Amino acid sequence: MPIIQQFTNSPLRNFQYIIWDRLSKEAICVDPYDVTLIHSEFERNNLTLKAIFNTHEHKDHTHGNELLAPLAKEGVWTHPLALPRVPYASRPIINRERFQMDGMILEFIHTPGHTPSSITLVGRIEKEILFLITGDTIFNAGVGNCYRGGDPSILYETIAKIYNTFPDSTKLYPGHDYLENNIQFTLNIMPNNQAALDILYEYKELIVKGEYLQSNLGLERKLSTFFQLNHPDIRKKFNDSNLRKTEKEIFLELRKLRDTF
Repeated sequence: MPIIQQFTNSPLRNFQYIIWDRLSKEAICVDPYDVTLIHSEFERNNLTLKAIFNTHEHKDHTHGNELLAPLAKEGVWTHPLALPRVPYASRPIINRERFQMDGMILEFIHTPGHTPSSITLVGRIEKEILFLITGDTIFNAGVGNCYRGGDPSILYETIAKIYNTFPDSTKLYPGHDYLENNIQFTLNIMPNNQAALDILYEYKELIVKGEYLQSNLGLERKLSTFFQLNHPDIRKKFNDSNLRKTEKEIFLELRKLRDTF
């Protein structure tokens, strides 16, 4: 199943995604923003639009709905809580709902925190998890903010109970390119994080070529402070070298610190 990541060059550096079936030529657009880019890809591969899926209700993730919705044979899909706020939304997605496409199972998992309605799209073949399209729940080297309707305590639970269960090999497709700022945040707390230093160098080389990092959860667990809550550098930052604070307390302090970084 081809998964096409498109950088939209929006003010918030959004990614949008096209997933399509090689046999039927039907496609799903995830968080459409730049419709011109989408039309170009559809023409290149002779695709038709099956549905639009919005990971949550924020406008930068629903920007393209107005122009694309009339073309979507099965409408606009999103979480029930987001239906009133997602333009042209027509179908609620149930937690753990699945369907098949091009021999792969696509599963929608409710992952609240950034917003109460946030959903992650999981691609798998049988029990093997291949990729996640995460919206604004997690990013390269970071996690979503929670100041537009979210809750950092809930975000912690989502990452601890859901994301931490996925294998290292799982590919990550985030909603934005925030990697450089997130890596700088990591290095501010963990200045000797060699993985972060290496990725920052690689990222700057990729950007020159108009390319973007293809990461997986194994790499993210080395880059992101939010996946390393017991690391000595992080505990030292919050004066807790003796591990008196819970992982949740450290997560919340990290999220608060990142909000002002």
